[in-house]
Amino acid sequence: MLSYKVLFFPGTSYVAATGGALVTALGLNAMVKSLPPLVGRLVPFVAVSAANCVNIPMMRRLEIQNGKVGISTDQKKGIFSTRFDFQG
Repeated sequence: MLSYKVLFFPGTSYVAATGGALVTALGLNAMVKSLPPLVGRLVPFVAVSAANCVNIPMMRRLEIQNGKVGISTDQKKGIFSTRFDFQG
């Protein structure tokens, strides 16, 4: 059975990343109106970069808090996440 974390965290991460990209794009568009057009063309790149800066840590939140999470397929019930020990 899937836990609520598997379903809730990607949705939260998506909403936060989309909101961050939207705020970044709208804010930068307002600031670069008087600058050359080349600067305005960089706004989407910066907005996507801001979204990634929010999305990646939020998607990997459990791994950061609990250690590395891997996928194990040796159970007949299907794929599930399990914690692996660090191998140096």
